[in-house]
Amino acid sequence: MTPRIPLGEWVEALVDWIAINLGFLLDAASDLLGWVLDLVGSILEALPVLPFILLVSALTLVLTRKILLTVGVALGLLLIDNMGLWDLSMLTLSLVLVAAGAAILIGVPLGIMSSRNARVEAVVKVFLDFMQTMPSFVYLIPVVIFFGLGNVPGMIATVVFALPPVVRLTNLGIRQVPVELNEVADSFGSSKLQKLMNVQLPVALPSIRAGINQCVMLSLSMVVIASMIGARGLGYNVLVSIQRIDVAMGFEAGLAIVILAIILDRISQNIGGDRPRYERTARPVEPEHTRGMDMEMNKKILAAVVAIVVVVAAIAAIGLAGSGGDEELQFGYVTWDGEIASTNVLTLVLEEAGYDVEMVAVDAGPLYQGLSRGSLDFTTSAWMPITHASYWEQYGDDLEVANVNLEGVKIGMAVPKYVYDEGVTTIADLNDYADQFDRRIVGIEPGAGVVMATERAIEDYALEGYDVQTSSSAGMLASLKTAYANEEWIAVTLWSPHWAFEEWDMVYLDDPEGSYGAEERVETLVRAGFAEDNPGAYAIVSAFNWTQEDCQSVMLDIFSEGMNEKDAAQKWIDANRDKVDAWIAAGKAASSA
Repeated sequence: MTPRIPLGEWVEALVDWIAINLGFLLDAASDLLGWVLDLVGSILEALPVLPFILLVSALTLVLTRKILLTVGVALGLLLIDNMGLWDLSMLTLSLVLVAAGAAILIGVPLGIMSSRNARVEAVVKVFLDFMQTMPSFVYLIPVVIFFGLGNVPGMIATVVFALPPVVRLTNLGIRQVPVELNEVADSFGSSKLQKLMNVQLPVALPSIRAGINQCVMLSLSMVVIASMIGARGLGYNVLVSIQRIDVAMGFEAGLAIVILAIILDRISQNIGGDRPRYERTARPVEPEHTRGMDMEMNKKILAAVVAIVVVVAAIAAIGLAGSGGDEELQFGYVTWDGEIASTNVLTLVLEEAGYDVEMVAVDAGPLYQGLSRGSLDFTTSAWMPITHASYWEQYGDDLEVANVNLEGVKIGMAVPKYVYDEGVTTIADLNDYADQFDRRIVGIEPGAGVVMATERAIEDYALEGYDVQTSSSAGMLASLKTAYANEEWIAVTLWSPHWAFEEWDMVYLDDPEGSYGAEERVETLVRAGFAEDNPGAYAIVSAFNWTQEDCQSVMLDIFSEGMNEKDAAQKWIDANRDKVDAWIAAGKAASSA
């Protein structure tokens, strides 16, 4: 038998070596890119909505000279503002602009070098093929290891995804420059640089422009995937809508992305003016004075746009410099219903105490990795000692336990009461009713602790032919809702506390083999050094705790009654003012100590 080549282990070792030995360079690059992202985001946020819409509309009219399209752009941006998605759209736009700009700055020189040297082209082509064919989810893994979570790693993943068309089309455009033009340039004694700048690049501009257009579109298409590693913006809303099966939220965020895509597509298609013509036959030429007037007008408008951007950039830079000490707390959480409830409550408490908090929704693996690297500050989502045992074993040395915020929780496999009454009382009974269950157990996200425990239960109870059908928490609940309404047989992964037990009559199956373990607790974890860096915030975070009834009430308001997350959290805070005031007082005491 041929021995297995450990390619995966070699790559993992290389990634670990880079993270350990070149970490200082990665941190410096992350800080620089983060500053650029903040600057661009501040510029976009500094512009009021109506002036921004007028500016973009004017730019669209100048570049495309299409009145109907310009009106459509203005109406589309007004619709984004009307849907309440303006801030998220500006955040998405800043990420796309910086990522596309970085890809262009890297891609155009690489394309030029590839066009001038066949060996360089051969080497670059291998990497481009790899980048374009490798699933984008795969290179999210090293990006998270190198740069943590948030907008910066999301932007870097976007650059990798959007870079290839810029390189390929720049190379193609220069190689397709007519031989006659190159010979004419050589005959006049042009240097290589002069020939490149005055002949090859102008002729190749349409191809380069197409590459830039594709780069921008690919950058925008990456926003949803980037949100999986903590990037904020419209992509985050799309991701949350998928997890919750929220059609309204998903449609509105998707429509906003479409509007931005149309605007960026039309603008990027027209960068650089009309395609230069090099016909051998004579044809009527536009009068020189007319072309001069058009060019002069375009120059004046573009100069005005540049001046406005420079002024706003200067103001934003001054603002950033003046507010450098106000650092946001990075609050990581997994999108389980109970954790959504606790995260929103604690976020509002911290904000009431005067802290700026950013909630970062990620899966369990990136959550622990982000805490260990310091890109996240704390979480209230650690299920111990069973559900998240594998993550604690891997990252626990770099984390600190602040407190236990919820006790008596558990995970397990549950069925509707009408199924339980038919004789399915233990997990082993699923073998006797395999056809009724279609040999499937509906789970949540792949890699979740309850899913891994269910896979273990399938082995422990020898459930032949059974599989865990993974999706998301919302997907599992949607399947349960449909099956329950039709009184169909279904087995799902559930945990307590969970509002599903109030919404439907659900029962845990007995687990004599202990596949799901005993009762657990939910812990609050913080990154190393957080208590010293933010004693006041740490005091509030470590004081936070509540009961299953508390958690259940917030979950019911959000997921059963359809209340806004913040409103449901504020409702609980108002009803438990004494407890909340004690937490805030502990934070003030720690800050002044």
